[in-house]
Amino acid sequence: MKIVTDLIIIAVGFYLTILLIPPLIRFCHNHNYLDQPGGRKIHKKAVPRLGGLVMFISFIAAGGTGLLFYPSLIDEIGYELIGITLSLIVLLIAGLIDDLRGLSPLQKLIFQSVAALLTIYFGYQIRLLTIPFEGTVSLGLWGMPVTFIWIVGLINAMNFLDGMDGLATGVGFIVAATFFVSGLIFKTTFPVIISCALMGVTAGFLKYNYPPASIFMGDTGSMMLGYMFAVISVIWPKSLATVTMIVPIMALGVPISESFITITRRILTGKKVYQADTRHIFHILLDFGISQNAILWIFYLTSMLFSFMVIAILTPNRGLLVGFTAIFILVVFILLLKSSRKLF
Repeated sequence: MKIVTDLIIIAVGFYLTILLIPPLIRFCHNHNYLDQPGGRKIHKKAVPRLGGLVMFISFIAAGGTGLLFYPSLIDEIGYELIGITLSLIVLLIAGLIDDLRGLSPLQKLIFQSVAALLTIYFGYQIRLLTIPFEGTVSLGLWGMPVTFIWIVGLINAMNFLDGMDGLATGVGFIVAATFFVSGLIFKTTFPVIISCALMGVTAGFLKYNYPPASIFMGDTGSMMLGYMFAVISVIWPKSLATVTMIVPIMALGVPISESFITITRRILTGKKVYQADTRHIFHILLDFGISQNAILWIFYLTSMLFSFMVIAILTPNRGLLVGFTAIFILVVFILLLKSSRKLF
């Protein structure tokens, strides 16, 4: 029954996204809600930019469907759910304003901060931290600022990553799948529900966002993904202290690494941290003449490797790890085969 429920959640997110994207694309073209090419942008033609709205609607529908199967869970975490819902609404408003009219970095940060503070106020925060070679420590009063930085940081990490067709969407799917497997291993219902909803939504959206993209998720979508990954990271039961930070950091290795490199580079070169540029990793790879498809799969495969490291840490079932490794090798083999035939 459990696996059937998970499949239903994924299906709702996937098919609702597939269903709603085409009319949204037409609406954007009719009303000129388009992301124009030029400057630091990679795309060569105007592309609709409100895909995050559909992602939000589909995620709420899929997640809500999952919660219907577990009424006792709603009673258990109902108060915290209010905080998550309010935070998502705040980010939805910010994302839509930014995608339609534009927000300054400070204005965007204010919205993100409100979302993080709402989450903390309604009861979710990082209380335990696992430090390598030191063990698990209680953060005490430091839990609030650490949680705040974590949430705002991940929101912006996914935002940084969303600079090329299919990049944030594909990596988002892999990260969601990693959290899904982690949730299954530890038998934690709520993280599994969220992960399934995100898997369905990102898989459906990737159909239209893979290069050449016919729609972008915009800040509405990237901020929602970053926020929900941050939430999954802090809602594990206290008994699973080892999951608290090590697993999320590894699962989110690609967006975190990209953000760290970007911020460090901007600081060292004397630029403002929030000042956009064309020196992200994928920009540099493009300058070397590598195709967008190839770059995407470099990021996808790197994200998969981080995921396998997570599973290796969590699971006592080596057969599961071997199975995932076999899938990874198969994907690499197929990509190499396509490359040799000049189809990639």
